Amino acid sequence: MKTKKKFLSIFLLCVVLCLVLSGCSNTTYSYEDFDKYTKGGATLEAVIKNIEIDWVNGDVKIVKHAENTIAFNETSNKKTNDDTSMYYYLEGDTLHIKFAKSGKFQFSDLQKSLTVELPESLLLDEADIDVVSANLTMDNINVKELDLDTVSGDIVAKSSTVEDFDIDSVSGNVNLITSTCPENGKFDSVSGSISFELSEDAGYEVEFNTVSGDYKSDKTTTKKSGKTYTVGDGKAKYKVNTVSGNFSIRHKNTSLDYI
Repeated sequence: MKTKKKFLSIFLLCVVLCLVLSGCSNTTYSYEDFDKYTKGGATLEAVIKNIEIDWVNGDVKIVKHAENTIAFNETSNKKTNDDTSMYYYLEGDTLHIKFAKSGKFQFSDLQKSLTVELPESLLLDEADIDVVSANLTMDNINVKELDLDTVSGDIVAKSSTVEDFDIDSVSGNVNLITSTCPENGKFDSVSGSISFELSEDAGYEVEFNTVSGDYKSDKTTTKKSGKTYTVGDGKAKYKVNTVSGNFSIRHKNTSLDYI
């Protein structure tokens, strides 16, 4: 996980959000290698290991489908053009998806919904997704590492394969659901609430740092020592930092299909 990169990304996304909400006629939305990107959605017959998405306003949904292709498209609340359409770039085994063209253009109140469809058999090494006021939904995606950032949008992520995660939120709520026990993980939130569901037999240790947030668990066997909460062998390690956001952890012994 790239902490410095994540901090910078959140900062830049906050700047973009301020510009959008203030109704500025010209907004700067820039990224590297912009000349390598292609406008619009697509269906690709490619094998990817990583997916990186930057989205500003609307919704982002990542789902599975029965095809062996990677498909992605957008819908918008207004007509898009060369500047405001989505763009993508397949860099080796990494798929990059951007909200709009790199440069300065009129943003106004543009809202767009992105849908990404991945093969059921595909196992990603990493999903790196930054959203501003967009809600992010990941429906039981096979991925080893999650790197998710949001400003005001909510996150609901389901995965039975996640091993490591780093999830940051300013005011958006976060809900991470897995049927296993990830080895390592980190949550950061200012005022958004965090909910974490994992397997019934999970053994882990949580370091919880907060100003006024509460820690809640459905495990009566939880041991508390200072800021550390331990369940079972404490093998998995999680860090949770909030200002006023609450953290709740719960356990289920079932598949993700019931959610």
